[in-house]
Amino acid sequence: MKSYKINSKTSRKKLLVIYSTYLGNTGDAVNERQLINHLCKQFISKFNGKCYIFYNLSLKMLFKYNKFRTQLQVLEGVTYIPILLTGIRSTYYIFSSFFSLVVALAVYLYSLFTRHEVCIYVRNSWNALGFLLMPMLRNRTLVKLVSLGEEEVTVINFVKRFIISADRHALAHARIVGLISPLLLKYLVFRRGVIPSGSVVTITPGIDLQKVSKIMTKR
Repeated sequence: MKSYKINSKTSRKKLLVIYSTYLGNTGDAVNERQLINHLCKQFISKFNGKCYIFYNLSLKMLFKYNKFRTQLQVLEGVTYIPILLTGIRSTYYIFSSFFSLVVALAVYLYSLFTRHEVCIYVRNSWNALGFLLMPMLRNRTLVKLVSLGEEEVTVINFVKRFIISADRHALAHARIVGLISPLLLKYLVFRRGVIPSGSVVTITPGIDLQKVSKIMTKR
């Protein structure tokens, strides 16, 4: 599958949609926030576009929102949109996937009526489900996979099967798959039994401007 490239010479407005972890004090959240901020800055600088950042907000974080909201950087052209979810792990993945359908539909209709050229970055396969079900959005989506979800937390068997199915779907349909290491790619292919049909890029923790530039070029 060929990589999708943004045509900076067209008059169509550009929109970067992000659905990912954003708020939090863990190393994982900090790294992801730094990556997203750099992606948005690069996108706005290069294409004079807009960035919409959708992020999950748990009930626990909601009660401490005044503390976490300081992590929302005020950047011109960037809009933050929280998705309120419960903190219960057994329902988190299901509700997150449901909201990805809602967000994907909203993005599709918005781009259809405003004629924006859309690029999408999603962290985790269950957040990407809605985008990957729509051919127009699927071909413009990068899905970042960071682990085998069922090994990270204790969840019921139904949710484990759901996570595995979501990973398989992402590997089979995403235009670009982003992974934290080549070793994880081998592990995912072995465990999921699916070879990525799109391009594969390595997105290591921390900020590497060359990696960000590579992602922007591929998209």
